[in-house]
Amino acid sequence: MNESLHLKFWRHSVAGISGPYLSEEEIGLIKEYPPAGIILFARNVEDARQLRKLTSELSGINPDLLIMADHEGGMISVLADGAGVPPSQFAMGRVESGELRREVYRETASRMRCLGVDTLLGPLADINSNPENPVIGTRAFPGSAGEVGRLVAEEVEEFRRAGLLTCLKHFPGHGGTGTDSHLALPEAPGLSTENGRIAAIPFRNGIEAGADMVMTGHLEVGESGIPSSLDRPVIDYLRSALGFEGVVITDD
Repeated sequence: MNESLHLKFWRHSVAGISGPYLSEEEIGLIKEYPPAGIILFARNVEDARQLRKLTSELSGINPDLLIMADHEGGMISVLADGAGVPPSQFAMGRVESGELRREVYRETASRMRCLGVDTLLGPLADINSNPENPVIGTRAFPGSAGEVGRLVAEEVEEFRRAGLLTCLKHFPGHGGTGTDSHLALPEAPGLSTENGRIAAIPFRNGIEAGADMVMTGHLEVGESGIPSSLDRPVIDYLRSALGFEGVVITDD
């Protein structure tokens, strides 16, 4: 691969950093070869003051960097040491008061913005239909496709109103699988099947609510044998059938 093509790919990539403080090497790389964004993990967070300093330094190096985090709530709250732990999506789905849910979203968004994080890698639009799913579980909202879709749209609306970018995941739906896609290639229903169309409902709702990004999962949904994140018909379905015009990114 020639250097110019490599750099084109890199400018559309999201990078991680090694710890809570930038090394001189990392500073040099971000200046010379800026990626599209930086994703934060728990290893990058000591407390609120340190995290704010880190994100300020990143923005100072390149103000166009997206600074993002998997701060979904519950067990996936990578900013916990700086921003606390929001309730999981499952817990939020059990809250009867819509105003209370929105208040939680506003508070979470406020904390993230104060810490210099501008992109939530969430909410999950997966329907957790397989009780043996090892990777989704309480990360997803409870209920039917319609109920999940309503809650997804509500969260997207509130976070966007608070000034954060949002990212639906894991298209075309990781909830019905029995395998962790970080370890193997799970099979998910084909998009032309009834189950596949049902799995797409919460994504449609989230898109209609204004979601900025959609994250594809590494799932096998067709006969190609390759992950949906690399399968052109899956992306075409997202664009044409669901009308998504925003940014499509892939899972880790």
